[in-house]
Formats: sequence, C-alpha cells, structure tokens
Amino acid sequence: MRSIMQLEKACCFGIIAVSLVFASPTSADWKAYFGATKEQQQKLEAANKAKNESIKPLRQQKDDQIELLRQKVNATASDNDIQTAFRAVRSSEKAIQDAENGYWDTVAGFLTPMQQAKLFLRGHPKK
Repeated sequence: MRSIMQLEKACCFGIIAVSLVFASPTSADWKAYFGATKEQQQKLEAANKAKNESIKPLRQQKDDQIELLRQKVNATASDNDIQTAFRAVRSSEKAIQDAENGYWDTVAGFLTPMQQAKLFLRGHPKK
C-alpha cells in the first residue's frame, strides 16, 4: 500500500513539475499572457517564496499526522486516540488553508482582478 502511495505522489509531482516548466512565470508566453509589470513580477515572486516557506512545514506536519492517524486506525486504537489524531490533521489542513488565503490577500494588493484570476486558473487547468 505504501509503495502505491509513493507512486501516486511521484506521479503527481511529475505532473506538477511538467506543468511548472511549460507554464513558468518566467517564460515569455506566460509573461505576455499574464501581463505583469516588473514590479508586480518581483512582488509575486516574493509572495510565492513566502507562501512556499510557510506552507512547506505545514504540509510536512500534515503528512506526518496523516501517517500517525493511519497507524492508529490500523492498530484499532481507541476512539479518543483516533479523534485526537484526526483533529490534528484537520487543524493542519486549516493552517494550510489559512496560509493560502493569506497569499491571495497579499497578491490582491498588487495584482489586478484579471491577473489574480489568471494566476488562480493557472493552478486549475481545464479538464
């Protein structure tokens, strides 16, 4: 089971890495489409860096908590232990969402609504 999950993560990472290469904010096509000024681009790069630095440890914490929850479920732990572990996962998810919301609040301060929408849609490709 664990190897399947690792494969899923690797596949997802590969897809993300490929999409970042083809839609890199530094590529000429993206710059033309996005229409950011140099100042906006610098602010966006700083906001992205700050977001990634704040979210990375939260995601690791959440992954660790999910693994702990999985172990408790597999060990048929008490309801109280499972509830505590599950609440920790949910709390981590909320912290990640709060960090994401803070990022969008930040970029709203220097991007136009059209640029914000384009940035959002970049992370949500058409199916």
